[in-house]
Amino acid sequence: MKFRTPHAASLCPLLLAIAAAPTIAAEPRWDDGAWQPATGQWQAKGGEYVQSDPSLYGAWSLCTAERFANADIRVRFQIEPVGSGVRAAGIVFRAVDNDHFFFAHFDSRNDQLLVTRWSAGASKHLARIPAIGLETSRWHAGRVHCVGTKARVYLDDRLVTEVDGVTETAGYAGVRAGQGVVRFEGWQVRGDVQQGAAKAPVPWWNEHWQWRIPLKVQEPGDDDRRQAIALVRLDFAGRAHAFEPRADGSFGATDVVVVNAENQPAPSWVTPIRVGQKEGATVVDRAEIRFPVDVPWCQSVEYFVYFGNPDAPRRQAEAWRTDVESFAALGGGSLPGQWRFTGGQWQSRPLTRPESRRCAVPAVASERHVAFPGICRTKQGTLLVVYREGYSHASGNPDDGRVMLVRSGDLGKTWGQPELVADDPLMDDRNAAISVMQDGRLVVIFDKYLRGRHHFAWMTTSDADGRTWCEPFRVSETEDVHTRSPVLDLGDGKWLVPYSESTSEPTAATFFAMMNPKTRAFEEIAATPRGQRNIADEVTVARAADGRLVALIRSNVDPQLFQIESTDNGRTWSEARMNGIPSQFTPADLITLSDGRLLCSFSFRERRNERLVVSRDHGRTWDVENSVELFDGTMAIGGDRSYPASVQLDEDSIGTVIYETRTPPSGGHIWFIRTPLSAFDAAKENTLYQADAGDEPALALWPDRPAAAVDFTYRFTGRFAAAPNRIGLLMEFEDPRNYKGFIFQMGAGAARDNPTNHVAWIECAGGQLEMAQGQPARGDWFNDGRVHRLGARKLDGTWMLTIDGIDQFSVHETAGRPLGIVTQGASVAVYEVSRSSHPLQYDARSLDIRASDAERR
Repeated sequence: MKFRTPHAASLCPLLLAIAAAPTIAAEPRWDDGAWQPATGQWQAKGGEYVQSDPSLYGAWSLCTAERFANADIRVRFQIEPVGSGVRAAGIVFRAVDNDHFFFAHFDSRNDQLLVTRWSAGASKHLARIPAIGLETSRWHAGRVHCVGTKARVYLDDRLVTEVDGVTETAGYAGVRAGQGVVRFEGWQVRGDVQQGAAKAPVPWWNEHWQWRIPLKVQEPGDDDRRQAIALVRLDFAGRAHAFEPRADGSFGATDVVVVNAENQPAPSWVTPIRVGQKEGATVVDRAEIRFPVDVPWCQSVEYFVYFGNPDAPRRQAEAWRTDVESFAALGGGSLPGQWRFTGGQWQSRPLTRPESRRCAVPAVASERHVAFPGICRTKQGTLLVVYREGYSHASGNPDDGRVMLVRSGDLGKTWGQPELVADDPLMDDRNAAISVMQDGRLVVIFDKYLRGRHHFAWMTTSDADGRTWCEPFRVSETEDVHTRSPVLDLGDGKWLVPYSESTSEPTAATFFAMMNPKTRAFEEIAATPRGQRNIADEVTVARAADGRLVALIRSNVDPQLFQIESTDNGRTWSEARMNGIPSQFTPADLITLSDGRLLCSFSFRERRNERLVVSRDHGRTWDVENSVELFDGTMAIGGDRSYPASVQLDEDSIGTVIYETRTPPSGGHIWFIRTPLSAFDAAKENTLYQADAGDEPALALWPDRPAAAVDFTYRFTGRFAAAPNRIGLLMEFEDPRNYKGFIFQMGAGAARDNPTNHVAWIECAGGQLEMAQGQPARGDWFNDGRVHRLGARKLDGTWMLTIDGIDQFSVHETAGRPLGIVTQGASVAVYEVSRSSHPLQYDARSLDIRASDAERR
């Protein structure tokens, strides 16, 4: 959670002790800067703090002056009789951040109290108390007194309820309004302030071990993880020793030891991925380590992995042994023995296991709606980012939308203040892109929008490093067009201006204006057949190293980008073809790298996951299966995000910008992500690969073995048929036309009407597929190109579907047992299958550790 720097809160002596630890009382003014609204329309006036938007399901503001452990929170509130919702006031406590907190919910419409835990949109009720005597248009006194795992909630000095099960996490306090206009006054908190004492060095568990790696297993804000399995993929660089290799490839004893926070060995299981020989001993180069953990909600537990002791006692495997069938050892073209396959194109194929990257820097942080960024690097080496700033995504109002710019002189490490590029007071200026011409001039292209219609493409230029800009001028003949991609200098005295018209059947097309920058005269060329709307959306263009022009077009109907090419400098263009790169609801960006490769920045699916893909043959083929992650969507933002744009920073790295935003006052960010080019040379391992992205199901059945928990590690590789796109766990199988199982589904379709990021129980009878039970996936977005684990575990007479260790929903255990994998409408890589004799679930955030992270004695 990131807040603006608050002013110092006023402090006074403690009047009421609630715990033995040192305590303080905090009574910050509503307007002193300590209060940070997350959502809603909040205003401090006349000693009150007012939330005035009754349409919001929830609006909250946190007091960031102090983080409290135990706390006694008091505030007076008045609920106005406005709106048709529940009209509720609330007190927030133990807030980890803006998306994870507890709150007491005083509901005036139903005259009830709810005590709720909020986790990024998912709520868990700890108590519901009816008939509490709540009225509108009068002042009430609310109070939450929280000590340890218990919280007492009072209304008008009367105890309403006491709940247990509150996670002992120090956090912020605040106020909340639900579907109502609520006034607050008299805020006061008394409690134990979280102390940030420095930790003492952790002593070594045993003097004979040479290496250790510290681990922190974080609960990601979903629910308590009791007896969850943490999975660590660790590269030892030959420093760990293993003994007694078995015929099945597992190791019954090893010098790898997991040590808990009490400095005691914990149960663990080591599965070698790659082994070697060192000084006559078998050593582990890479391995997976599993160990059980208990992690409270929004907290973390610490462990160490010790290794590098050839004289270590031979530690045997624990009784809850997990068998892992990895496909890394499969030979070229071979398939695992005793498996059965039907449908699809199952094969062994070496692919990367892409890293998940979280290295974004905010180029822009604003309380306004900020979106649609473009980026360039000037001749002097300055990075410039243009973007649209407004009040909403597309209100159509004349005062909504202007083109802004920020700059960085250190290749994206820090960014300056926003500067204005263009603002027509009668139009919404939007969809800007920026580029550098061969003579050093800066060019920004954008379009104007008003009341549901675009009004031409426009251009402005700068000879002053973007400090000043010329009066914008029109560069399109067709009126209802929208821009997105930078202008391209053709090198023959002409500039190529890309834009598109995807609204009107008669005129819809992908366009390029051939422009003379000296006279500003231009000729408009329709690069796709007029009237074909599906190949007439946002377009990006670059010159390949072989001299051809390559353009990529967004599609809202088909699952892939369309590609066209020109061999005569943009005068004529080839017929559009789908090129295999995912396309859905967001455009791509295209640049040529200094080494000649083409690089496409794209959104993997439904604006949830941005990635990079290269072509090594000037766009004829794309290495979609080995794309590199840029950024994974922030779940609380929703779908108003993406639009990646990239630039090469130096010989070693790429810089990319995307946006994530909400409407004011929440606002959003333009994120900058730096990606090393070495990411495209990542190591590959053999996978069980299902290459067919067709509409027919592809099934793989493994040998039937008893297990209390089964899951498999997979990722969608990026090749899709029409939505929906599925992967699942077979639980009953008669033949390819009759089966049942759990599935995960994504891909919303052209009308955006079928469920996506969805889990369901499916039943296929006679080839007719039905979803007998389904719901949105819990805990995260899984419609991306990341590595995930899908499986099921036995739980109280049921089989519980899990994704990345997060429980989804259950069916009775008579529904079957895990038998195999089913995919449909997508190509998928499977890395391994795990079977456990104990129904433990995997932690949602597995850890990838390198040997360079190790501490040496």
